[in-house]
This record gives sequence, structure tokens and C-alpha cells, in this order.
Amino acid sequence: MWRQQRFHPCAHEAYLLEDFSFLCKSKKVTIRKVEWKDPIADIKLLNNDFLTISNNIPVSTIETLLQSSHPSLVGKNDETLLDEDIRKSNEILADQIVLSPSFLSMVETKVDEMSIKLNHPIKVKPHLYKAIIYQEDDFFDEHMDAQHDEGMVFTLSIELNVVCEKDGGDLIVDEYDLNHATEDKIRMAMFYHDTPHSVKRLNQGYRLSLIFDVIECPDQINEMVLNPHEGLFNVGFDRLREKGFNKLAIRSPHIYMSDYDLEGNNLKGVDRLFYELCKRKGAKDIKIADVCDDDGQLYYKEILTIIKINHAFANVYNNQEDYDSDENDHYHPIEDQSPDETPPKTKFVSINKIRPQYDEDNEYVAIKDDYLLGDTVFLKTNTKQKLAYKGDEEIHLGNEGFYGTVYSDVAIIVSF
Repeated sequence: MWRQQRFHPCAHEAYLLEDFSFLCKSKKVTIRKVEWKDPIADIKLLNNDFLTISNNIPVSTIETLLQSSHPSLVGKNDETLLDEDIRKSNEILADQIVLSPSFLSMVETKVDEMSIKLNHPIKVKPHLYKAIIYQEDDFFDEHMDAQHDEGMVFTLSIELNVVCEKDGGDLIVDEYDLNHATEDKIRMAMFYHDTPHSVKRLNQGYRLSLIFDVIECPDQINEMVLNPHEGLFNVGFDRLREKGFNKLAIRSPHIYMSDYDLEGNNLKGVDRLFYELCKRKGAKDIKIADVCDDDGQLYYKEILTIIKINHAFANVYNNQEDYDSDENDHYHPIEDQSPDETPPKTKFVSINKIRPQYDEDNEYVAIKDDYLLGDTVFLKTNTKQKLAYKGDEEIHLGNEGFYGTVYSDVAIIVSF
């Protein structure tokens, strides 16, 4: 009796396909140098007077501001505490700061431009969070920023020039060393809040930055991000459907921290871009799930035990020390290519060379159809930039601890 082939529980490692190459080109940080000579803000001091600041701040002004500041706290796992082995600086919170309307207008315009550069498809707006002052011997070890507001996507750091000799105190984002502000230009750096960043120890001088949370405007799609990619995405999608694939997926380059289940509206950057493009193409179901990566294969974390048992039996029966997927042709991710080989990152894989995976020997009959990924194409993203945290590792966050779940190996799996 004829029986329809069942898809394999594993999908192949992610492919670099030309029609979807934009998914692995998204940046984590972008910077602007902006000439600004007008007043920037009025800061309320302890005596209730206001002090106006602009670019090119005198050291005497910094010393006055320090008297109205307080030491910066740090989040360490679920604790919020003062730990000067991790972070040493002072800060002034937003409720003491009144921004100049013209300065805020400029910031809003630049934030809109920078969010397009960072490929986030929902419009955003900046909310001032605080000012941070670094003096000699201050620093901040590598950390991520906690989400201080619902819908926070980016951190914006605006460094103002302090008129003094400086040594150290550089902002490092995603391993990029960002230049300081100068006499005639402030320096704006915007990055996804989960991007690892740090401030080098300041050996001499002072450093002052205004920090903004950049928040989504709910349901306001930014067509300037979606439109350039929609045409190629649709072409590539149609070609994959013709090859028999029913699902598209990506592994997220982001870390999510949440005390509730992840949903599409919580996604950011390339994750949200992929999600919105799939919705426009008529996706039936979108799952956000943890996945495992083993021997060039991707599968749902929930079936890890079954997959490992199967591999263990293969070791016994084949008298091998390690499971060798060469024994099973249906494991080959690309025709005529060993699964140990991966395409060069700059070389595209042809859609004509990939095909669905089937459970040809009915090895995985215990696995529900919902967990089968043999008809799924995983598309390559810039996951290499992600800093994954393990359960027993300390998580350092700006200003406050975190009590929810950390999702550091997320996949977005879309059925059509």
C-alpha cells in the first residue's frame, strides 16, 4: 500500500540564499557625528537651581553636576546593586533633566534615520533615561541593557565633549571602538539594547553622555525598511515553495529577556523584519521556539532526548565512536557535499541544490508532526554576533536586575 513520505524532524543548517541575503547584513550599531552649538539641556541641581549644558562642557560644570549625581547601580542576574568591580560611574536621572525642544527634535529625526539603517521595521521614538558621568578610574564592564520601558528596542548614547585632556573611556559596542565627541560635533551611537557593550576605564579626564531608551510606536510599520526587501523575499519564497518546502525559519541574532511568552510583537531587528514579511506573504502559523544545533542539523529543543537516543543507537549498531551522518544520504544538506562542509559566507547556495529531508526509514515515528522540520529552510542571519548566556552564567545589565526568562537561542519558524 502506498504511504506518503514523512518529513524528518531535523532541518539543515542555515543556508545563505541570494534572495534572502539581507537577513545576514543587518547591523547592530550605527553612529552619527552631529554639529550642535545651541543649548542641549537644563539640569536641576540639589539646590533646585538649573544649570544649562551645551557641547564643549567645562570641567567646572562637570564638577558641579557630580555634586547632584549618585553612583550608578548594576543589574547582576536578578539583583540590583552597587558593585564597583563591574561598574563605576555617576548618573543623573531624567526627572532632573529638561531637554531643549530643538535638540530633542534633532534627536527624533536622527533616531528615525538610524532605525532604518539598523533594519527595524517598526517606527520608534526616543525617551530620555539619564545622564552618565565618568571621571578618572571609572568604567563599565561588558553588559547588555535591560528594557526599562515596554517596547524598548534600542539604546541611544549621545556623548558630549568635555573640554579637557582625555585618555580612555571609549564606548565599545559589538567589539567596535567608537570615537569620542569632538569640539564641534556630538557623537550619537544607537544599538540594539541586547548588544554587548562596555566603557573602557577612563585614565584621565571626564566623559558625559545622555542615554535614551528608544521605544517602538505600536502598529506603525516603517515601509522604508520593509519595501526594499519585499520583492526579492517574495521571489525567493515562491521558488522554495516550488521545491516542496512548507516552512521558512531563521535563528535569531538577538537575546530576549521576558517574563512572558515571546510573541511576534516582541521581536526586534531582522527577527521582526522576517516576521512582518512572512505575515504579508500569508503565513498560516508563526512559532517562536528554542532550537538545538547538532552535526549541522537543527531541531526543536523539546525532542532533544529522542534525537540523542537515536544517535546513541546508531553508535552501537555501527560500532562507531561518533555518529557519522555520512551513513545517511538524507542528512546531506546539499547534493554532493559532505555535511561537515559549510558554504563560504560570501558564496550563495543555489536554491536548485537544496531539497526537503524525509524520514526515509521511519526512525522517528514517536515524534509528533508539529515537531518535524524536514520541510523547513533555515535562512542564514548574523547569529555569530550574538552573545549567548548559559543558565549558570552571570548576566550583567545596565542599572537593574532581571527576574524573567532569558531566551538566547530562539528560532522563528513560519508555516505557509
